[in-house]
Amino acid sequence: MDPNFQVARGRMDVDQGGPQFFSGASHISARDITVKNAGRDMINNIIVNPGPISGPEASIEEVTAWLKGSNFRAIYRVSLEARMDNTGTWFIATVEFGEFMRQKGTVVWATGLPGSGKTILASISIEYLEDTFSHREDVAILYAFLRYSENPTLLQILAGLLTQLVRCHGVAFSHLLPTYLRAKRHRDDLSCSEAIKLLKGSLDLFSDVFIVVDGLDEVENSTKDGLLDVLTSLHAHILLTCRPLELFMRRHTPSALHILVQAQTRDIEVYVAKRIKQSTRIFTILSENPDIAERFTAITQEKSKGMFLLARLQMELVLERCATIGSLLKALETLPSGINDMYRLTMDRISSLSEEEVSLAHRAFLWILHARDELSPEDLQRALTFSYEAKEFVEDSSVSIPVLLSICCGLVMIQDGDDGKTVVRFIHYSTQEFMKSFAFSHLPEPQDLLAVTSAACVETHLRSAKNRATNDLTQDLPLLHYAFYNWGRHAKICDDQWSLSPFIQSFLSTRSTHIIIEPSGELSEVSSVLSLAAAHGLANFISSRKLPYSPTHGTKTPFHVAANHGHISALRALLKIYSGVHVRDEHGRTPLHHCVLEDSTWEPEVVRQLLSLSSSDTWRAFPSEVVDINAQDKDGHSAFFDACRSFAYLHIEALNDSTRPEGRILRLFTSHPGIDVDLPASTGDTPFSSIPHFFNSKPQSRYQKQLG
Repeated sequence: MDPNFQVARGRMDVDQGGPQFFSGASHISARDITVKNAGRDMINNIIVNPGPISGPEASIEEVTAWLKGSNFRAIYRVSLEARMDNTGTWFIATVEFGEFMRQKGTVVWATGLPGSGKTILASISIEYLEDTFSHREDVAILYAFLRYSENPTLLQILAGLLTQLVRCHGVAFSHLLPTYLRAKRHRDDLSCSEAIKLLKGSLDLFSDVFIVVDGLDEVENSTKDGLLDVLTSLHAHILLTCRPLELFMRRHTPSALHILVQAQTRDIEVYVAKRIKQSTRIFTILSENPDIAERFTAITQEKSKGMFLLARLQMELVLERCATIGSLLKALETLPSGINDMYRLTMDRISSLSEEEVSLAHRAFLWILHARDELSPEDLQRALTFSYEAKEFVEDSSVSIPVLLSICCGLVMIQDGDDGKTVVRFIHYSTQEFMKSFAFSHLPEPQDLLAVTSAACVETHLRSAKNRATNDLTQDLPLLHYAFYNWGRHAKICDDQWSLSPFIQSFLSTRSTHIIIEPSGELSEVSSVLSLAAAHGLANFISSRKLPYSPTHGTKTPFHVAANHGHISALRALLKIYSGVHVRDEHGRTPLHHCVLEDSTWEPEVVRQLLSLSSSDTWRAFPSEVVDINAQDKDGHSAFFDACRSFAYLHIEALNDSTRPEGRILRLFTSHPGIDVDLPASTGDTPFSSIPHFFNSKPQSRYQKQLG
């Protein structure tokens, strides 16, 4: 922002079409807004400058990439597309929504049961706001769509709101720019406290702010509390659509207004009429029997009980099953009126399909339910071509996405994910919850199915690829990226349950070199199967003694790998059977160094285990092998030196926080009787020089006395 843009913290209230009051300065100018003659009582002229909103310092794309906020616009657009024309108008016409529009600081809770159409109403509200204030640059309209599948943090939500501001308003971009440039210079990530401060500061620049949040019930309670704390401090117009949350409403917004959300009779009529028109078969049947058509609509309204989701599933069922008036009437009479009953009926309907179709639908459900990351349609197509029995992909068994959606009977949909890519999801979070309790007894155990399919995908690609470079596995091929980054996660769950497939064990043992994903996300190669097992924490597989290993000095050992990835169970399994915990890698580092490097997984229990090794351990295969706590690498760094350097960015409060791994690790080191806290590196620097405030906070310690 222009340094001359200094405005006293006053209040500017803008009633639509009314006067604009302001307390502050006059002749204010910034890159994107100019205020002339801003006296105590009235602003005579506000000019929004049409100039560029990004200068040479940074682009909008750079700033939004740094924010890393959730992409709520994509969900909004998909939801709006699903709306039937002329539905939801009742919501805009309510007295409560009118008060939300009129009075700054108003909070409205629009609550209803799952599937009652809350997300559609939130999207309709946003569209109405955007249309109403399309000519007002001084009005900010923000929204968030929260989903159980993403489980966004408070920081991600706030960053998503900031992203909208930056993209739509140059004045907000200018406000964020200094913070971004400072963060860029120091390579800092956005913190939650910074996000709150930036959001409040940016919104202070607007006359009015409208915020719509859908799905508050779908995030963790701590996130609910944090978000409501922030929202209620903004003095904005706030609309929340969610399941009933009486506890949170009473605590945070005791004076809030309330709207009960359920599909209105007319909306259901419009929906049913449109679906009938879209089906040539049903339209033909009912056009010949107009009295039945009225009865059809009435029964659907009654059975749906104000739930659009239920009406949608009921229509899916009727449209597929009925060919005559008789079958139509029978289907209507037997329609369930509860959402779980509807799910069970839909699953019964799927079970009546051919064996091949049932297998496709059920495996699709398992993949969507248990996948660690969201799947693209192409990923799912590829996964469903895998024959678990033959352990191979059958290319000519690929099912088209429209056919798959049809087989899944409306329980699965395709939509845009947070990153703009198309993903496969259940139609509702209640669908996901139902699937968790459904037994797919004829299929392999889910984690085993996903682990074996993913490992087979990686192995198939490696066999066929000419290029064996590590980046070969990052190609944008169906399922490959997911398989490479997640096969080990699924395999670890199986290993923890003592159910690791022989196929996975064979996959682990077939190659002389293996690619692992470091905690930093980078790829690297290891030369032993034992290191690969250690990287993924396959402790029981390690304990099976099936893997021969002899340590080589000057190379990274499985002990280094287990320590670096923070797998305490794998480390203990290695110690029980194998030699090499004392071996140093090519940089002269011990496994203890690898526990605390900047790009490692900081696991205090791994540090504790390595520090407590003793030659008197009877449970270890090689008790004489211990780690020298003061061992220095080729740069003269001890493990404690690296720990201090890695944690130097933290304030003393964080280092003293026993719930944080960094603080616990430092205390494990400093409480060890053999530690040399002053051991200098080759440069002469000591651990103390990295984080002096940690030591200064302990005036009674022997280290403080040594340092004078």
